[in-house]
Amino acid sequence: MNMSILIFTLPLGAIFLSLLLNRVVPTRVLAIVSAAIFAATSVLVFVGYSHDALAWSVYQWMALDNQVIQLSFNLSGANWALALVVTGGGALALLGLAVAFPPAVRGFGGLLASLLMVLWISMLGLAVEHTFVLSIVWGLLTLFCFLTMRSSGSQSETQTLPLTFMAGLISTIVLLGTALAMQAGGVGAVPGPFILIAWLTIALLMFGAPPFHAIVNEQAEMPSGIAGIVLAFGLPLFGGMVLTRFITTQAILTPAWTSILAIIGIVTLLVGAAGALSEIRIRRLVGWQLTAQMGLVIIVLGQLEAVSSVVAPALLANTTLTTIVSYLAVTLVERYAGTDDISKIDKPQLLMLPGISFLIAAASSVGVPGTLGFWPRIMLFAELYRAWPWVLPLVLVGSTLMALAYLAPLTIFIHRNAVYAAPSDDSLDWSALVARLCPALTAIPLIVLGVVPQLGGAEWNTAIEQAGGGIQVFTGFSVQIVSAGIAMLLITTPLILRWRSVRSGTIDPDMRSTILTPQALAESLQILVWIGSPVGLYSRLWEGALWLSQRTRWALSLFEQRYYLAGFMISLVTVLLLLLQG
Repeated sequence: MNMSILIFTLPLGAIFLSLLLNRVVPTRVLAIVSAAIFAATSVLVFVGYSHDALAWSVYQWMALDNQVIQLSFNLSGANWALALVVTGGGALALLGLAVAFPPAVRGFGGLLASLLMVLWISMLGLAVEHTFVLSIVWGLLTLFCFLTMRSSGSQSETQTLPLTFMAGLISTIVLLGTALAMQAGGVGAVPGPFILIAWLTIALLMFGAPPFHAIVNEQAEMPSGIAGIVLAFGLPLFGGMVLTRFITTQAILTPAWTSILAIIGIVTLLVGAAGALSEIRIRRLVGWQLTAQMGLVIIVLGQLEAVSSVVAPALLANTTLTTIVSYLAVTLVERYAGTDDISKIDKPQLLMLPGISFLIAAASSVGVPGTLGFWPRIMLFAELYRAWPWVLPLVLVGSTLMALAYLAPLTIFIHRNAVYAAPSDDSLDWSALVARLCPALTAIPLIVLGVVPQLGGAEWNTAIEQAGGGIQVFTGFSVQIVSAGIAMLLITTPLILRWRSVRSGTIDPDMRSTILTPQALAESLQILVWIGSPVGLYSRLWEGALWLSQRTRWALSLFEQRYYLAGFMISLVTVLLLLLQG
């Protein structure tokens, strides 16, 4: 229990230091110290899991209808792996963010503290068991995600519709209502369809599933180093964890509900992949890819409990890691090019190490053999082959669109020009080297767990063996090494050849620009993109709400100043007449 308490108190110390030393210590130093504290926390999580010391109860908090709400925490099972991803990945993300700050800059401790709170609350949400307490944690996470957005300057206008805050607030209220409804139903009661609809709705809001992807796009407007932490470890991960826990432990799905989950998951996958294919800004592209991967999570949750309880957390971990690796790599692009817009990067640098990291993240997100994303997909394919064969082609189509969407940003990393060559490693300072190493270090688990999946634990190995019954899967260690080596050779050979070639010629100004096949395909899929993010519709609704509030204020102003006394007298006369009638 002492180790478990230390896991949650160490990050609070980093938050306290960030606020206390905001004006005294440079923000870079505070971020490096915070990264070290979260790295130590990840070590404690691993040691605590090894000693089976990550589950404990604090005390009985309150009672509703003679039912006690107990503050209990549990990081066992799949929760410890996700907690390890949050703490370890968060440490590397904070380190990458630290070197983005100039050495002598101070005054950004509040922004850093809000980011640390996002990581700490996500880890706390993984451990909380009771739904009522979970709704409170959800509200806190929504608040600090919104504070981070405001502090980063991505949303400073008061007239802008705060989609993330509104979605998080609505989700918190709905989750609190479902918690009270389930509490009133008693222990062991089967949740009704309305409760299942409520849980699914709040998860779709956090995933950015159609038509709510504008929520993810809003968060992607933050700088890459900040957006990566908020999107990878914030509300999408929390929503996926909450939905997975509810469906695998409390819900009993009928065949109709499993079909509904399959349809919603397929639509989310296809819309997310189409949106990524049509996007020219890399930050938003990664956000669309996150939504597409969450579509796979929804499909998995419609399967058998023995499959979904293992595969869904694996997909969540893979989505989290690929998202943070991608954003850390994009940070380097913004550092050298000044923008993440593919169409405006006219002087691309050769970013070999971040490019390989981005390539690994892309390969894992689409399920290339030799990466972590391959194993949950092969288990999903095995279950779909057994239960829903008609879903397999649609999943493959979505994966193909996801792969095509990664082509354009990959060219930004592997481009080499004789005139605009990147600085050599000898000329890089330590901060630039750390910035290039952070995405590579974060991408290592994607390769290690892809080559040696046995490191995932006993439940993970059992699920892989069961998947071999539907589709032949080779789980031998030597075969895994050979397969991963061949896959990485096929992936890296074109990259190395492309790196060795140098273009010294100039572009003919009279030559017309060509349209790539993925771009033409994206144009034909614009209807799916609009379904995923109908921004114009939301803007009109927001303008209508502002107009209604202004008219309501005008109507209420009639009772202000000299009219309030007349209103008071009318209400008093009405009360007297009612008393006389009584």
